[in-house]
Amino acid sequence: VRYYEAMTRLRTEDGTLILPSDFLPHAEKSALIPKIDNLQLFRCVQVLRRLLLKNREIGLFCNVSVQTLNDPEVYRQFFDFLEANRALAPSLTLEFTQSALREMGPLEQESLASLIALGFRFSMDHVTDLRIGPRDLSDLGVRFVKVPASLLLSKTGAAADIHAADLSDLLGRHGISLIAERIETEAVVVDLLDYDVRFGQGFLFS
Repeated sequence: VRYYEAMTRLRTEDGTLILPSDFLPHAEKSALIPKIDNLQLFRCVQVLRRLLLKNREIGLFCNVSVQTLNDPEVYRQFFDFLEANRALAPSLTLEFTQSALREMGPLEQESLASLIALGFRFSMDHVTDLRIGPRDLSDLGVRFVKVPASLLLSKTGAAADIHAADLSDLLGRHGISLIAERIETEAVVVDLLDYDVRFGQGFLFS
């Protein structure tokens, strides 16, 4: 195990867990996502500190919404907390979706730049197509790209600028590691061996 990913769940008063698919639409309408991000970040730092006591080579991925970057008050708290914990930057990777990174404007990119200045780097997930510009991603501070194994192995594939088998090498030349995600069977691992994928994530491992 090289990395873990923090997954957000809400809990009701009686202890029932609420999955993101159930609470995200309501949280977005109520503008609660930035507050959830801040709480998740606080928990991630707590967990990461415990993990690093046992293994200095462990890292943690923490999902962040673009709404957090857009909320000046919340982002200031977010930034201040990360600044106070910048020693964890080598082990804490902030994760954004492919669509969020594509839609970022000058304000969001400025926020990313301020986090990069602290030493933090980013990951891109929820990849739906392989129209990926490694140089642009690298300039944004992205150091990991997570692609569903099914998309990498698809014979027809989604729209792509590059063949999936060449993706790992192309990303690597720009300092980005490819992670195949949603791996559930050993057979998928065997199929991925020809794709030079160094990292895998999924129920098979967790």
